[in-house]
Amino acid sequence: MSWTSLGNYQLTDQWSFSEFVEGELFRLIHKQITNLPKNSLRGVIAQGFKNSQSKITKFKPSLFTYGEEYEIFPFYFPVGISKHSIILKRLDKYQVDWSIEVQMFKADNPTEDYQNYLISRFGKSAITQFHQSFNMALYPILFSGSTTPESNTIKLVANRPTKLLKSNDSRTQIRIYSTGQSVTLTTGFDESGKPLQILAILPPNYNFEDVITSAGMYKGDVYAISEKETYVTVIEFFAE
Repeated sequence: MSWTSLGNYQLTDQWSFSEFVEGELFRLIHKQITNLPKNSLRGVIAQGFKNSQSKITKFKPSLFTYGEEYEIFPFYFPVGISKHSIILKRLDKYQVDWSIEVQMFKADNPTEDYQNYLISRFGKSAITQFHQSFNMALYPILFSGSTTPESNTIKLVANRPTKLLKSNDSRTQIRIYSTGQSVTLTTGFDESGKPLQILAILPPNYNFEDVITSAGMYKGDVYAISEKETYVTVIEFFAE
């Protein structure tokens, strides 16, 4: 088992970004601290990126504390995403330097280790069935191609149709996060204000995802409407 260093990071209350990464296993190594109770320090690690407006989008944040032991975090990125980093931030207010080295796992035998990884993540029967059904490797389906994410948070005024996304033939994936209210996603609205076609009805605090498959995916305009004022976060991935 081999690990490559992504660098040393002095933790602050602002996000620190690693270089762009492709791995899914990451290890934290803390530089020794002797002048503070160890369990007083708290931080968060996540996967993340900045959009064209320099707004940060983070995925699956995990809390950690200072410790002498190594700690490993598995992060599974969305299908096809290419430009992303490991990001870290400090949550406590103690006036003490806290430095961490971040390492990424690199397989000694990529082919063998990747097969073991697929089996552990998806199950041997699922992998066998996939090969029999499609007669092709799973790796290109999951990880080939390069996509760029765009993220925006949009305010929905009560009962007012709002366009979230314009049509995009290069679209490969969309994620839409509702907050405290139910949200209806549609392809548009007619002159009377009725939805043309409902794509999904999102409960409060729900994550909607649509990913391109062999059957394709919807690439047209996406509208939203809610009975009460709320906000939605929209992430669109498109091929470069």
